[in-house]
Amino acid sequence: MVSEGPARGQEGPVLSIVRDFHFSALHSPIEPLVVYQPQGVWDRRNMVLRVAPGRDVLDRIEAAWQEVAPAVPFDYEFLDAWLAALYERERVSGRLFALFSGLGIVAACLGLFGLAAFAAQRRRKEIGIRKVLGAGILRVIVLLSREFILLVAVSIMIALPLSIWGLEAWLSSFAFRTQLAPWMFAVPAAAALIIALATVSGQALRAALANPVDSLRSE
Repeated sequence: MVSEGPARGQEGPVLSIVRDFHFSALHSPIEPLVVYQPQGVWDRRNMVLRVAPGRDVLDRIEAAWQEVAPAVPFDYEFLDAWLAALYERERVSGRLFALFSGLGIVAACLGLFGLAAFAAQRRRKEIGIRKVLGAGILRVIVLLSREFILLVAVSIMIALPLSIWGLEAWLSSFAFRTQLAPWMFAVPAAAALIIALATVSGQALRAALANPVDSLRSE
């Protein structure tokens, strides 16, 4: 006898037992489910059809429905659309997160570019003296880029624990979830360092290639 749900109180033979399967979003654990054949006439107005893509198929099904039950509205729903609706919130959140992350990266790169340009301008005479004393281009680039790369590395060390905490909090809303792996954090951290290095190195290279005579002319 079924003890819960629309079929509560009904009795019948058990025809088969299937493995557990997901019939709702992954936010919820798999719960007990009884699949039964409705006994009432009005309980059989729903049907499942597997059709090929195409509007012509839907028009033919609707025409056949109107012949059989013209007083009942023809309402249909696609399984893939129903499944997508279960995770619409995650999809919207992901798009917003990607958008604001991109804006944050652009703003950070512009800030680094400005700071690197300011640092190169402020240390023009120092760079000129170092080049006169024999410092190479690579040495000057390392000199100007080192402090910025250190700042980015410190920022990554601060952001990593916050990222792990945020992802764990988000994944905890799912009954079935993936496990966080080290590469998920190593790849973005390496990408951040590469982007920062590319942003700063442009200004550093420009300063390293400048003629030291121009910067020391006023001395």
